[in-house]
Order: sequence, then structure tokens, then C-alpha cells
Amino acid sequence: MLEKIKNILIINSGGGFGDTIQYIPLLNWINENYPNIKLYYYANDYENYYFENSLKGLINDNIKIIKNFPIYFGFRLNHYFKSEKLAKNNNLKYFDLIIDNQTKLRNLLIYKNIPHKYFFSPTFNYFFCNPKIKNNYKGKGVIARVVKFLEIVTNKNIELNYTINIHRKFIKKSDSLLPNNKKYFGLSLLAGHKTRKKQFNKIQIIKTINYFAEKYLPVFFIQENNKDMINLIKENIPNAIFPEHNVETEFKSPELLVALADKMDFNISIDNGVAHLLALSKSKTFCFYPGNAEKFKPLRNNFFSYNCYNYDAMDKITSDEIIKFIEAKL
Repeated sequence: MLEKIKNILIINSGGGFGDTIQYIPLLNWINENYPNIKLYYYANDYENYYFENSLKGLINDNIKIIKNFPIYFGFRLNHYFKSEKLAKNNNLKYFDLIIDNQTKLRNLLIYKNIPHKYFFSPTFNYFFCNPKIKNNYKGKGVIARVVKFLEIVTNKNIELNYTINIHRKFIKKSDSLLPNNKKYFGLSLLAGHKTRKKQFNKIQIIKTINYFAEKYLPVFFIQENNKDMINLIKENIPNAIFPEHNVETEFKSPELLVALADKMDFNISIDNGVAHLLALSKSKTFCFYPGNAEKFKPLRNNFFSYNCYNYDAMDKITSDEIIKFIEAKL
């Protein structure tokens, strides 16, 4: 089917930084295997066009970022009456394929009203897909369910490539920041949204870090404005490294973080945007989720997810449990 279409509209109704990163291997796969297809990408994160700024270096050029859809498109009932014009607003009679990767019926009815030829949605067990498909995939994986659909319509076994080619200047910078003759492990410990309580208990994660710091130098991926956490780390982790701090403006980029992560023996992260960046590196990553790993974990072999029961359970996980999980797969 994909050989016959000229364009695809991908709707990312979440649209946040981490939600956007997880689409990168999928978008790159389509570009690499079907280079004649024009990709249109819409994300529901108000005026944060990550693929045009911070994440631009991690994707191919054949992607048009949609900016002329209504704000928070799909989440207002009156959007249904505006959706018929949205293909025309992008100089198209219709979109050949719309990939709507969410499960709210209201949003689906609005997105499906955009002129199109083919349509994908996991809502109601893929009932609204056109063409109709027999999809036996019962998981919740956001990217996995799109991959399963593409495997059906292309009759191909799809394995996404999570290894990203980084510009040489970021590799050279990472080498200057972290010499190759030492062993490192990376850490990302803060949630992107401070209201979401999905972080480790501070005492238990400090014990964990100091345990591994006997063999590896701890490298922290943390923004400079998180002063409280940085001070806590410096007070308790004597050999802590913050390689992204104080670098020149041109290097303050997710590309540098991925280049740095490539140098790690392994990474430890909670469920946040940085975890998805770490998944784009060559290193093993151990990510701890507050009960939603099945939905958001990347589809790669060296990414290991620990699924806590809920948000409260994240705060109760002990250093012994963290260490045991990691050492079993190192």
C-alpha cells in the first residue's frame, strides 16, 4: 500500500518533548524505505515545534511540520467542523494516509473528518482503520501498534533503527568532555513535569549511584537550572560529572547528549524525555517507569524497563532492587 501513496499525516496528540522523540525512529524508517512519501507531522504541544529547533538534527529533511491546525486540535468539539478544510489548508485535496495514534473516540471522529484516503487508529481494537485490518496486537505500545499496522499493509518485518548518526562536531565535543580511557555511567533523574511524582527516593538513588561509582564515573544529564538537585548530587556524589554545563551555546543540543550517552557503559533513567534520547544511543539504558512501561518503552533490545506498580511505588523502590535489576543485565 505504501508504494501507492504520496503523503502521510502523522498526528501525535501528546506532542511533548518525550512524545516527539519516540517518533524519530519510526519517521526515519518511513523516510529510508519510502523516500518519495512526503511526511506531515502534527503535534499537540502549543507552539513547541521540536522538529524545527532542538530535535532538528535527529531527523531527515522530508518532514513538514503542521502549524495551521487549530490550537489543541482534536480536544474541542467545534474542531469537527474545521477539520474538513485542513487538507486544503496544506495545499492537498486529501491526505493519502492519516496515522492517528491515540484512543479517544472524540478525537478520532475529529481527525477522521480530515479528508483522507486511508486511515489508521487503534481505537476500539482498530475498528476505524481503513483498510480494515486483522491486528492481533493487544499491547499498549504507542509506537509498537503503528509498526504492527505498517507490517500488515507492507507485508514486511519492520525493525526500527534506534542508532542515530550524530554530526561529527558533537562527537568531537563529547570526546573532549569525557576522555575515552575511562568508564562512565549516565543518569537522568528528574521528571520533565515537576507535578508528576515519578522520581526515585533520593536516599535510595544516592546509595545506588555510590555503589556503581566505585567502578564507573557518574555522568549526570541535568539542566543547569535544577539547582536543588545539582547541589544534592554534589554533596553526596564526590566524583559527579556534569558535562553539558558550561559548554558553548552551539553545543547545547540533544545531539550532544546522545553523543555523550554513546560513551556510557550504561545509563539509568526514569520515564522522561531524556530516557528517549538515551534510547537513541548505542549504550544500554535501564529505565524505571511508574506503571506505564508497556505503553512508552522504546522498541530496542538494549533498553531495559523496570515497571513499578504506580507512582507511589517509584518512591518505595530500594537501592538493592535497582542494583539487582541492572546487574542482572550488564
